[in-house]
Amino acid sequence: MTNRSWLMVLAIAVLVMIPIVGGAQQICQSIAGVWHCYAGCDIVDNVYNLSQDSSGNVTGSVTTSCGTYPVSGRMRSATADYSIDVSGTSCPSGFWTLTGSLTTPNYCSSGSGSWTNGIPDSGTFDWAKECDGASSETRTWLGFDATVNGQWLAMVAGGNGMWGGRTVAESPYQTASDTCWIMGSPNRNYNLPENNPMKSTWIVDQSQQNYSDFIGWGNEDPIWYRDHGRAPCGITLYQQMTMYCYAGGRVNYAQNTLGVFVDASNISSCVNGVCHAKAY
Repeated sequence: MTNRSWLMVLAIAVLVMIPIVGGAQQICQSIAGVWHCYAGCDIVDNVYNLSQDSSGNVTGSVTTSCGTYPVSGRMRSATADYSIDVSGTSCPSGFWTLTGSLTTPNYCSSGSGSWTNGIPDSGTFDWAKECDGASSETRTWLGFDATVNGQWLAMVAGGNGMWGGRTVAESPYQTASDTCWIMGSPNRNYNLPENNPMKSTWIVDQSQQNYSDFIGWGNEDPIWYRDHGRAPCGITLYQQMTMYCYAGGRVNYAQNTLGVFVDASNISSCVNGVCHAKAY
């Protein structure tokens, strides 16, 4: 939940999409999954079951009204374009090829392209992928920035292991705990569900399979809470991480407990019970 908005940069509060490394790629990395061709297909009712290796080689099968046939092809992770070849069929021709590209606004799980076959004939098609997503993530501490925000690197994992370009989002899975708030506080009362700040999204970086989350305070917040007799105190937020799919699909893949705390001389940034402090 990193966002430097409001008085509190509660990464816990607002997730921010930021590049994790120089040149971070926000391009769809993988075509792996089960795809349904629902419009303009060479043969109606095609279902493509595709796998992809780390070099971009695509294999699998397609099931049509005539049978099930082998598939081969490639997916270029640098540009998110693909070419899929079907062979070994005579219905309606001995082969056909699909070409197109995937885009992050469609969550890398829907799109359109062109087909050609051996008749020869050609046309366009639309398809969408069954919802899939990561199954876990790990958080690694990177340190405080120049002010009061702790940076945590989140690495997604599971499934095909190639989640670059996919959108992830945070939401609360239970009510926050805010022991700092009093009337006049610089931040909202996060004990109230309607004030929960976790509404941010990121795009997973292709090269590292990760994104960055800042969890910290607004610059003046710790001082205010000390001056008003609130320290030691803190805010704990309960973060549900979700990966988005086409047409409203969602995969919940991780839950994290995030915290920011202040005492007489330090501030702390915490994830899942692991805390790092800074004199401030």
